[in-house]
Amino acid sequence: PGRPCTAELWGYELPPVDMFAAGVCLFNLAWHVLPWAYALPSDRYFAYVRARGDAGVEALLKAWKKTLLSSEAMRLVAEMLRPDPSGRPSPAAALECPWFAPVARSVVPTHRTPGRPR
Repeated sequence: PGRPCTAELWGYELPPVDMFAAGVCLFNLAWHVLPWAYALPSDRYFAYVRARGDAGVEALLKAWKKTLLSSEAMRLVAEMLRPDPSGRPSPAAALECPWFAPVARSVVPTHRTPGRPR
């Protein structure tokens, strides 16, 4: 205490984007409901979707009488919610989905705190 501390600066690496969590968020935004309570085999809705593979999300939504999104968007949601992380799209691949085409080149405004370096 009271003395300067020196340390070698190191960068850091952010963890990969959790595409599964992003898929759950996309599902919730699109249909105003979560697909399941827990992403566990003991959760009946998760088990239902998992047992049907990529067709599971659409089957669940049809069972719930929800309106489906475009085929491109439905494919993206299904891919993002795959149980195996290696089968999920990367963030860049997800953004290449034709569903995003209308906003693909949009400039998104950002802000920064005054006095803080970028």
